[in-house]
Amino acid sequence: MSKKLHYGLLLLAVSSVCVAGIDGAYIAVKDKIDVARKEGDLRSAAEVLQISDLSKLKEKRFEYTDESGAKQTAIYYECEEKHLIAVPGSAQGFGGKVEVIAGWTEDLKLIAIAVSAPKETPGFGDKVNEVLSENTWYNLLKSTMKDETGKRPWFQEQFSGKTMDQAKLKKDSGQIDGITGATITSNAVVRAVRASYELARKILNK
Repeated sequence: MSKKLHYGLLLLAVSSVCVAGIDGAYIAVKDKIDVARKEGDLRSAAEVLQISDLSKLKEKRFEYTDESGAKQTAIYYECEEKHLIAVPGSAQGFGGKVEVIAGWTEDLKLIAIAVSAPKETPGFGDKVNEVLSENTWYNLLKSTMKDETGKRPWFQEQFSGKTMDQAKLKKDSGQIDGITGATITSNAVVRAVRASYELARKILNK
C-alpha cells in the first residue's frame, strides 16, 4: 500500500469518527432542547389555564387543513377535568414571529394568554412581557413592600376574561390598550390570539 493511499484511508477514518461524534452531539443537544421546549410549553399552558397541578394537563394533537389547503398538525393542551384548552397561535411582528398560547373555556372565553416575542424592538415591542410594580420608594423606606410574586405582564393581563370581540385594540373597537410606540407588536399579539381562537374553534367543533 502506498503512503498516499495509507494517509488517505487514515484521514477518511478520522473524518468519519469526527462526523459521527458531531452527529451524536447534535442529537443529544437537540433532544435536550426539545425536552426543555416541551416543559416550557407545558408550564405556559398551566399558566394560561391557571392550573397549578401540571399532571392534570394532557398534550394532544389536532390535525386540520389550513386556508391554503395544506395539512397541519397543532399541539395543544387540555384539562379534561375543567373542560379547558390551551392553544397556540402566531402572527408576524416587527422583527419576527410573535407567538402566544391562549387559554380558552369550552364556550371560547379567554382565560389568559402568554406571549413570546423575542425579536421585537427593545424598549417598545418587548413591553409585551413588562410587569409593572405597584411598589414605590415610599414602600421600600417604610418596609411595606407588597408581595408581587406571580404578577403578570400588564399588556397580557388585559386579555384575561375577554371574548374574542373584546380582545381587540381600542382603536379597533376592542378593550385592549396598545403598547405605546409598538403598534405593530400590539397588533401582532391580537392577530396571534385570533389565530389561537380560530384553532380552538376547530378543536371544540364550534
